[in-house]
Amino acid sequence: LREVAKQLDCDVALALADVHEIWSCEEEEYGYSQSWRRRRRHDDGDDASDVGRDVTPELVELNDSEVELRHFIDAQGKAWAASGHVTESELCYTKPSVDLDPFKSEHEGYMGNWGNTVERWYHRAAVVLWPRERSFIIRAKTSAKFAIEELASTTRLEGPEIARSKAEQLVPFWARVWRESNDSRLVAKAMHVALALDSPQLALSLILPMKMENLTSGNASVLVELLERYGFEWLEQALTEWRSRDERASLEERLPWISSSPTLVRSLLAPGPAPAQKLARALVGEQWTWLAERHRSALGGRTAHTLEALATLAVPTLRLIESCLASGREDVYTQIRCFLSSPEYPVLALVNMLETARRTYGARGLDALDFTPLQSHCASKLEALLATPRRANDDWSIAHSGRCPCELCGELSRFLEAKSRTTLEWPLAQSRRAHVHGILDGHDLPVTHTTRRVGSPYTLVLVKTSALFEREAAERAAWQLGLDHLRNEPAARSSGDSRPVGRRRGAARRA
Repeated sequence: LREVAKQLDCDVALALADVHEIWSCEEEEYGYSQSWRRRRRHDDGDDASDVGRDVTPELVELNDSEVELRHFIDAQGKAWAASGHVTESELCYTKPSVDLDPFKSEHEGYMGNWGNTVERWYHRAAVVLWPRERSFIIRAKTSAKFAIEELASTTRLEGPEIARSKAEQLVPFWARVWRESNDSRLVAKAMHVALALDSPQLALSLILPMKMENLTSGNASVLVELLERYGFEWLEQALTEWRSRDERASLEERLPWISSSPTLVRSLLAPGPAPAQKLARALVGEQWTWLAERHRSALGGRTAHTLEALATLAVPTLRLIESCLASGREDVYTQIRCFLSSPEYPVLALVNMLETARRTYGARGLDALDFTPLQSHCASKLEALLATPRRANDDWSIAHSGRCPCELCGELSRFLEAKSRTTLEWPLAQSRRAHVHGILDGHDLPVTHTTRRVGSPYTLVLVKTSALFEREAAERAAWQLGLDHLRNEPAARSSGDSRPVGRRRGAARRA
């Protein structure tokens, strides 16, 4: 076979062939029940030894089949990871699979519109040949690592022109192969290859399947070279593509990337070329656009989880502020400060942000970040909140920020805002009860809701709970503690609890 392959100018390899076949079968020959067997023995005169004995199904027609080749070993004995399906026209069997023993078999009985089929799976060995001129594209389809390393080797040994001809073959399927590999270790190699190809279009094709998080300080030097070679407008096309996929960006990937962004920004700025500076500034804007949306999502969630969700965004936000100052994006920093000091942003979340900044940067670092306006805003807001009168013991009114305009929510708001009412018995149909349940649970209101299943419609019973007073007391304590921290009073430092104020307050609310 090796000699044949040589004469045909082909490469040859061994592979494991996974074969899956679906056959139609005769119903009466397979899978019948014990009672059917007994009837069959009675009707046909079979003896009792037939009862419980499985009968091999009679296969009628091959409905479908697929073959996947995996675990290749080339003619030199080297194994390489690859997998791919082949069509029937590409196969030549020494023996049909149906004549062999499957390692797995399943029967689906007749179900009216489908079924009465047998599925079989086989492991078989395969000798695989392909034209040597197609070796690169065949292996590249199965391994991004092979494709990048082969292009790098070709560029070095045969020159960029030959490498470009190979890279052109990659374009139709490169995005799929890159996503399937999901190997961040290949990013720098792929960027070096894109640089060596000396072709803006082919270089762009190589990096388009990447994502924003692949731009790291470890890749900064080659990134700067790419920008000097092809210009910022070239990379901006990739930024546009990556931005369109932002909704698929996970917190687990994006937040650490933003937290590490100051190092990347400084690495891009250090060499000083204009395209690299433009990229550094553009990335800061991209990061705030994405992070601001995460802040808004946290604000729109359940009240009990809002502070915890915002706390996870504190460090990335601080690091982004650092990137703003490093890159000269004062406009973005102004947007961040305005958002953090806006009425919709919880003051305890801002207290937590400032505490996190103090622990991360120290007093001198805080001065460098120019946090004085935020500290002043936070202190003023806490002082105003603490100056408000305490709730009277008989005041059961509940502030409700819901904006649903329906008549149900209007009635609910009147009950919540009533100082003396603690109970509401409300006959409602199921769908209307569900709406009220959603409002109460979604806003984490201190109101129990049960259904009295008597009469028609059933009665929804709402009862305000003492958690209303407990929450307010815990909130006031958190306000005072936050103000103490801002003033750096000894009482705050000796409290013995090192958790951020917002998280302490969240624990009190859950209690």
